[in-house]
Amino acid sequence: GVAACATGGGCGLFVMLSGSTGQPRFTTHVQNAAADAGYHAIGLAYSNAVSVAGMCQPLGSHNQTCQYNTRREVITGDDLSDVIDVPPADSIINRLYKLLVHLHALDGTLGWNRYYDEASDGAVHWHKITIAGHSQGAGTAQVIALMFAVHRVAMLAGGVVLLSSTYPPFAHTP
Repeated sequence: GVAACATGGGCGLFVMLSGSTGQPRFTTHVQNAAADAGYHAIGLAYSNAVSVAGMCQPLGSHNQTCQYNTRREVITGDDLSDVIDVPPADSIINRLYKLLVHLHALDGTLGWNRYYDEASDGAVHWHKITIAGHSQGAGTAQVIALMFAVHRVAMLAGGVVLLSSTYPPFAHTP
């Protein structure tokens, strides 16, 4: 789902990631609240059909590295994980970029092009984006915030899934 803020091009961008098996329509109320608060808002569909924790749990002591690399593959499409196969075209980065280009083509007056580099194929301006997620989406939002200097990150009922008593090293990165 997509919601344009009331002030047109003067907004930040709020991107919402659903939890395992979730679809953007499940978080429409969150997207609408973001739009009401002055953001452009997007509920982004991405590869979340199976929980990351479920895919990585059989790996035991390598679980935390698996979760991190699996989320990074979902984000970038780079081949980083043995438990998932996300091609670059289906990555979060590509999906977000292509959606922003499409929204700008639909209505250039709303300023969707402020969130990507028109001279570069696929460059998203993360510093203008608040990335949010619920459950599995929260963990993925966390990893995006570790990879890129986002404006803000919001993790709702989720984040790093712990299957041991220690946090994975990437959870402590500022």
